[in-house]
Amino acid sequence: MIEWIVIVLTVVGSGCLLGFPAVAAALLLISSTLDGIVMPVPGGDSSVAHLGLLAAFPSLLIATISSRNQFNATIQSSIVLLVFGATISSVFVILAPGVLVSFLKFIAYLAAFFCITTTISQKNLNLWMYAAVSCILLSAALSMLLTLYQTTPVGIHLTGGFLDWNYYAVFLCVWIPIIWQMACVEQNPKRQQWFYVLAAVLCALVIGTRSKSGLLLLALTLSSVFATGLAPRRYLLWLIPVALFGGIIVMRGGNEGFVLTERLTAIVEQPRMQERLSNWRLAFELFIQHPIVGLGVKQYEAYSSQWLNDPLFLVSRSYSGFLVLLAECGILAGLGYCALFVYLISEAFGKFSAPNSSRAILCALIVLSASSLLTNIHDHLFTWCFLGWAAALLQSNQSGQPMGDVSAPCQSAVFPDTASPSD
Repeated sequence: MIEWIVIVLTVVGSGCLLGFPAVAAALLLISSTLDGIVMPVPGGDSSVAHLGLLAAFPSLLIATISSRNQFNATIQSSIVLLVFGATISSVFVILAPGVLVSFLKFIAYLAAFFCITTTISQKNLNLWMYAAVSCILLSAALSMLLTLYQTTPVGIHLTGGFLDWNYYAVFLCVWIPIIWQMACVEQNPKRQQWFYVLAAVLCALVIGTRSKSGLLLLALTLSSVFATGLAPRRYLLWLIPVALFGGIIVMRGGNEGFVLTERLTAIVEQPRMQERLSNWRLAFELFIQHPIVGLGVKQYEAYSSQWLNDPLFLVSRSYSGFLVLLAECGILAGLGYCALFVYLISEAFGKFSAPNSSRAILCALIVLSASSLLTNIHDHLFTWCFLGWAAALLQSNQSGQPMGDVSAPCQSAVFPDTASPSD
């Protein structure tokens, strides 16, 4: 009975979203952060992220078909390469268990990215930003709730609504520069302070995930925020206690004391680190053996379980999404994936001198591209939702200020020491 209620609610929700592509895209972003929350449906279980995709996709597809916007050639070519690579690699193993479902899911992710890119416009960016804040608050609340009921002896790891704490750390690090940007352009001093507090809370939540790759991404995020001038360099002093606290967590993760060489050696010898290194090596070897066609979508796990021949290895945690994508879908999909990131980063860097949101988007894209080497983020709906929004934001206003002027309110009102001479 519960299963059919979920299906009816999904269908009704899809009907209600028809004609409201901006609302559908915002709700899709929120549901994409809940891939670890499973709901019963006929024939098995489904995550809230996939149900949200089913509900929002019809509205986005209709809006894309009826849109008169010119599609960017680079984005089209990247998506075509990804779809072609995934199709060619999967057609030879389509009868293998789970291949068809995984293939259709991956194609749906790419379609959602393309639809969001073509339907999000300057008029509904505020709605999208409210959805982003809702995602952050919802994930923080879920982390606290799940922590209260966590009884596993492996320690507490904040996961939000995600399957794994590593993905939650990526999600948090991506939004840190965006939230800082929102604080910079906020005219109300009280709301501005709340945004600064929210950015600090995100940093604390990343540390709370106890993800080593998350700490690396946090360091990269904060470095890019200060390096791009999104935040004044005099606030680097605030990073000292954060860096000390994060360093203590890493150094006290075992019984080796504070000797740096011993601690680093212990980290490399940990089972999870050895698992990650073995997955990297195996994914690269499989790509060398099947460079054109690949293994097929979601076939890396099947190969790794045979090659590694170790039941202790968590093969479902296929680290380094870029190498896994190359191994599964071949060189064409890998080129399409790289081309998409290179294009978006170059677009954001090209607008770097303009006083708009490009600096925040550039920081977020750098973090997301770096996380492709550490986690398989390409297999998560949130990644494609965010990339679609970033592409739409960079194309929506070539000369305007989509999320407000970074330099004017942020530097003159909050950071007077960095104000320009013209001010």
